[in-house]
Amino acid sequence: MAWAIGRTLHGSGIVVCRPRFQLRGWNGELASPCTLNQILDRIGERFGPVPVVLVGHSMGARAVLRAAGTPR
Repeated sequence: MAWAIGRTLHGSGIVVCRPRFQLRGWNGELASPCTLNQILDRIGERFGPVPVVLVGHSMGARAVLRAAGTPR
């Protein structure tokens, strides 16, 4: 999915980042794969206060839904 989005946006100046989860599967209420706060922090450090669009499939979609509404 990241490749297709990146290819479509090639040359637009938009950056596509593909984070890697450190844990596979779902670990209950801890929801470790869904913690995008650190990733969003790193994007902010690298690019400044830019708009961020999150797209996900399967576990990535769960992560996106959990991150929706965060101030970042």
